[in-house]
Amino acid sequence: MSGKANRQNAIRTIIATQKIASQEELQTRLSAEGYDVTQATLSRDLKELGVVKAHDVESGYSYRISVSSDGKKSKFTGDITGEGVLWISFSANLAVIKTQPGFASVVGAILDHADLEEVIGNVAGDDTVLIILKEAVARAEALESLAKLFKGIENKEI
Repeated sequence: MSGKANRQNAIRTIIATQKIASQEELQTRLSAEGYDVTQATLSRDLKELGVVKAHDVESGYSYRISVSSDGKKSKFTGDITGEGVLWISFSANLAVIKTQPGFASVVGAILDHADLEEVIGNVAGDDTVLIILKEAVARAEALESLAKLFKGIENKEI
C-alpha cells in the first residue's frame, strides 16, 4: 500500500473512531500516528475520501465519510457501528463481516483497539473482515461481544 493509501486509511480510522471537529484536530491526530501532512494535502485527502462535516448531538459538528473510496455514493451516513456493517457470518472459529466499501479497515481497527477476549485477531480488506475467534468461543458469545462494538450486528447474521 502506498503512503497516500496508508494515510487515507488512518484518516478513515480516526474519523470513524473519534469525534473530530476540525482539520487542525485531525492534523494533530495524524501527526501522533506518524503522518505529518500539510493543510492542503489533508484537504485533498478529505475531498477524495468524501468526508463531510455532519451534526453530532453530543459534540456539535464532526467529520463523517459520506461516499465510498471509489467516489460512488454510499449508503453510509456516519454510523460505522450500525450502517457500515452489512452482515456477519460464522464458520467454526471464524467470522466474516461484510461492510460498506472502504470501511473494513475501520472495523478491523475498532476490533484491534477493543481487545475482545474472544478474538485472536482479524484481517481486513476493503469491504470484508475475517475474524479469528478462540476455539472454545461459542457463536452467541462472540456475537454478544461484537454487538457491544457494532450496533445492530446481532440482527445481521446470515
